[in-house]
Amino acid sequence: MEIEELLNALGHHYGVPELSLDKNDVCQLVFNEGCEIFIEPDALKQSTHLYAVLGGIPNHRKEVFYEAIFEKNLFGKETGESCLHCDVLNNEVLLHQLFRHTVMDKVSFITLVETFVHRVIEQQLWMEGLFFEGGGNSDSQVYSDSPIQVDELGAFNDISISDTERNFLRV
Repeated sequence: MEIEELLNALGHHYGVPELSLDKNDVCQLVFNEGCEIFIEPDALKQSTHLYAVLGGIPNHRKEVFYEAIFEKNLFGKETGESCLHCDVLNNEVLLHQLFRHTVMDKVSFITLVETFVHRVIEQQLWMEGLFFEGGGNSDSQVYSDSPIQVDELGAFNDISISDTERNFLRV
């Protein structure tokens, strides 16, 4: 299926008409006013990149940080089918997943995006934990002030979706 058809299905699922790629062939989505993801097709690979910037590469405890990333990525232990990457040029940590949109149906795409959003939220919380005194161990941190709110069933309480050419749309 073409990526445009999949984006249309995602937009329809959330009640956002005409969700599409912008002039740079990127679709930017914002969930819960704090989870920003990008969908960018790669015509050469007939695949699509799904990614999110989680934050900056920390200036302290880098050895521990890189070791934690390697551990999280090992066999998808804490990243599933996505992977953590460091963009040293832009000093950013990203969560990335490459998928073949040409063999995906609409339901699978919606599920993929929603699963990825949950992974982004998990990794954002981990990144926030790195900056607490003695942080880095998400099990010992309390994140009650997080702007990202997910109820006990994992459902989003507030969803905003935007692409880069339109204002934020609320559903």
